[in-house]
Amino acid sequence: MTTTRAPSQVGLVFDHHPLTAYATSKDLIAPSLVASILERQQFIAVSPLVLAEAYCSLDPEEADVLDLLTSGALAAAIVVEPFDGETARLLGRDSAPTLTAGGGHRPTLATLHTAQLAVRHAAGVVTGEPAPLRKLLGPDWPVLEV
Repeated sequence: MTTTRAPSQVGLVFDHHPLTAYATSKDLIAPSLVASILERQQFIAVSPLVLAEAYCSLDPEEADVLDLLTSGALAAAIVVEPFDGETARLLGRDSAPTLTAGGGHRPTLATLHTAQLAVRHAAGVVTGEPAPLRKLLGPDWPVLEV
């Protein structure tokens, strides 16, 4: 289900790393964050791009665990934000070339969309690769590494 929530209702933005960690039971950080969000009656925003990345890296049993979080018993915690034509244009045409003008690697669309969601919701980001998001969001943006 794709639903846009009010900014104050989104407490965190996940990229594919915490989703994968949750599904593989890699550690207890991701499940603890999900529980905390549910207790505060907030949501975790995710890009459909990072959701697809997470599913691509999982075996069928792990994908079943992620299904619980995205469409099953715990789905109340997750909101999959839309990635529509307007978003594609903003990220692909306007943002990405500006961000790479000084040289270096161009951020992935998933990373760009995750950063955009963090800004839109004024929410911290949970990731396994903080460097690209810190470059996009600035050093003072709350980024938690899993």
